[in-house]
Amino acid sequence: MASSGTSLTEGQIRLVRRFTDNVTVLYDGDPAGIKASMRGIDLLLAEGLNVRALLFPEGEDPDSYLRKHGAGNFQAFLPQHTQDFLTFKTQLLLRDAPNDPLQRAKVIHEVVNSIAKIPDAVKREVYIQQCSRLLFIGEDTLMVEVNKTLLKAQQQATREREARERAGTRTPVAPRPSDEVPLPSEEPHTGGYPLSYDEVPLPDELPLPDGVIAAGGFSPKIHQLIEGHERECVRLLLRFGTVCIDPGEDTRLWQYLFAETQDVEFHTPVYRSLLEMYKNAILEGVEPDADYFINRGAPEIVERVINLTVDRWVVSENWEKKYAIQVPQEQDHVLVNAHDSILRLKRQFVEKLEAEVLQQLAEAERANDETEVQRLIHHHQHLSGLRVSLAKPLGSIVSARHG
Repeated sequence: MASSGTSLTEGQIRLVRRFTDNVTVLYDGDPAGIKASMRGIDLLLAEGLNVRALLFPEGEDPDSYLRKHGAGNFQAFLPQHTQDFLTFKTQLLLRDAPNDPLQRAKVIHEVVNSIAKIPDAVKREVYIQQCSRLLFIGEDTLMVEVNKTLLKAQQQATREREARERAGTRTPVAPRPSDEVPLPSEEPHTGGYPLSYDEVPLPDELPLPDGVIAAGGFSPKIHQLIEGHERECVRLLLRFGTVCIDPGEDTRLWQYLFAETQDVEFHTPVYRSLLEMYKNAILEGVEPDADYFINRGAPEIVERVINLTVDRWVVSENWEKKYAIQVPQEQDHVLVNAHDSILRLKRQFVEKLEAEVLQQLAEAERANDETEVQRLIHHHQHLSGLRVSLAKPLGSIVSARHG
């Protein structure tokens, strides 16, 4: 496919990707033209392609080189002079900034912007390591800059969507990234918020016996539900962890969440790691915000924090200004949301244990082990009562579970 870099389109790139994930961009030996068409590399990277580049000698282009040197020499020239996109772009831009610190800083930012286009976090980290070696700058510094670029891109996408909505031109919503688990919606909201936090029924009266809440094997459905509840708890922690939920006691949301989940072992590794990072920061005297994790976390942590903290939907100010419609703000009801999320998470674990006990009960009945049958029946009754107690504050319909 032949296309000038300035006119390369996403549609053309997707068409190419139907046949290969590897692309080599051939550039004419014209430095000014190369810089003008560099945008094409970023477009290719953004679509997940593996990009290499080749620069022909000055005054040459693919057609002239092929005619002058023949097909055999042309085929031999390509592998000998092809470079990965990072080396190619870095060396090209550094030509104009060999000893100028300001120009060199500009080059670093341009290279960082290209790395941030890569959707695969592992590939991004590999290129960050390579960039550190090429430009003699620390990997941690580059990682921070890449993460900032990713965050700005998501914020910009949010603003653009809001602008389209204000203009009355809605576009289809992009599919949810594969690493984001949709939040469960099987339990209806209780409807309406309490007048004050004092009215929130805290789950202190629902102590769980030792060993009841523990990570273990899950069916795919239960795994998805538990991951969704864990995700919501961590989202609230990242967004509102420092919000004061009890001015009289100066209690923060993070204190409430940690107290109520101390008997819960989070199953999803990334959320478990985020909780540990948060707790360690508290022990160091820091109440962390999203930037804390973006500047210090591993790539998977950073991506998840960005996904959890960037607003995807914002209520237009016109609802209140033009129509006098008061829209509840999430921060005003954060304790209620946290309370519900914790109850749902605990309830899901109890339901998992109920299913396991029913399976064990069936096996005990087949083995005619009356003692074990009675023990499991009592254990199941206890779990059922606990599930009912957890479900009532949520306004959920509770059904009997039996073998």
